[in-house]
Amino acid sequence: MAGKLIHDAGGVTYWANLDWQLLPPGDAAVGLRGLAGERGVSHAAVVQSLSVETVRKGKKQREIHRHKAGLYIAPEGQGSPKKAHSLAAAFAKWARSHGNAVLHVSVPGDRWYVAVIQNGMPVLDKVEDRADAAFALATQYMQLDSEISVFADDPERFPRTLMAEGLLEAIYAAADKSTLIAPVPPDMVKLAIAALVILSSAAGFFMWKQHQAELERQRLIREAAERDPANLYLTALAGASARAGLEPASVMRSIESADKLPTTLDGWNLVRAGCDMAAACEVHYARSTGTFAGLKAALATLPNLPKSLQLTPTGTELDSAVLTWDPEWQLAVISPDSQFPTLREFVQGAGGSQLQDWRVAGLGTLVQEPALWPQVTGVPASFRHPRAIASGKFEVTGVPLPLVTEVVTKVPHGVIWTGWRLAVTEGRGQQDVMQRAVLKVEGNFYVQHNEPNPS
Repeated sequence: MAGKLIHDAGGVTYWANLDWQLLPPGDAAVGLRGLAGERGVSHAAVVQSLSVETVRKGKKQREIHRHKAGLYIAPEGQGSPKKAHSLAAAFAKWARSHGNAVLHVSVPGDRWYVAVIQNGMPVLDKVEDRADAAFALATQYMQLDSEISVFADDPERFPRTLMAEGLLEAIYAAADKSTLIAPVPPDMVKLAIAALVILSSAAGFFMWKQHQAELERQRLIREAAERDPANLYLTALAGASARAGLEPASVMRSIESADKLPTTLDGWNLVRAGCDMAAACEVHYARSTGTFAGLKAALATLPNLPKSLQLTPTGTELDSAVLTWDPEWQLAVISPDSQFPTLREFVQGAGGSQLQDWRVAGLGTLVQEPALWPQVTGVPASFRHPRAIASGKFEVTGVPLPLVTEVVTKVPHGVIWTGWRLAVTEGRGQQDVMQRAVLKVEGNFYVQHNEPNPS
């Protein structure tokens, strides 16, 4: 994500939306070079932790400060930054005595800026175009840490704020050399290798070995990052989000396609139908007096049927027929900025009330206990992250045809359909077949998975 300019004070600029990454223990400059090389960036801000941690090397232990790097990605058409400061780093310096703090302020351009520091280092550095999205981000961290210090310019929405006026001005004033977005320091080892090779091949070979050891160290760092649960989960989430389910309009089109097939056709009676995003659509007929030849002939006379409709082989079965076709699905995509409700909001909010009304109307509903989605090897079920999602099975059953459009299109927030099933129940006398047809709509519901585990 490219950096976003927040303020320009006569050539001295303040930027947000840096990509903050924890550097490996040890020399921060070396760790920064390795990370910047992987990400292809040339400038970054670096912040040191407030507290120390103990690391072991062999039999020795030592206490060190950890560092985080805010990688600067230039907006399109923007060159290397000059006299540029990280707003999150400046906030971390200004609020350093607090350790853990959250900042929520309005910034020029009808935008809102949210920053969070933990142990004196940024964990969130984001500009939002929507006030509700910024508020949700800030309150999420306030809920996770009831003792976090709050700084907000809206005391009505943030009554806990320790300061409401002049926040940005105070933070701008705190900026110094330590908050600059500076060039990544060059690898002096590599420069020395180049010089020594010219002077002495023997000395050059020695330095080359050192260089190879450094490359190996960086490889180990990269492999450790690849095994990091957050990296594993976010990579899997990006892939799964592109095929989460079906758009409601696409589900309705598949139902309308099935509705173009008659309930009775030349001695054959419809008994069930259905579509699933992972398979073809199907319509099942039971034979009363018809033949396969008569069924094929009758189908050939019907207009507006799906182009890929075909009679599917059923082995030696003579009293049933299955028609299939491939629907043109429009997939529902979960974007990175999708805002799902919490589980409590889903169950006890407007969505839950809607399901209760449907139950009063005689419909059945299934809401399965959600779990982390997607499931990824190496990521525990207890994993928490601001972008983590939980999902559970969701079904509405016993839907009569007059209510199908309402159920499919007026779905509670967080629900994404994956398919439907229609069945014709046993009737009495000459009752119309479609009056006896009921639908089951299947899918999943999605909620936030960033709240602490219940105790």
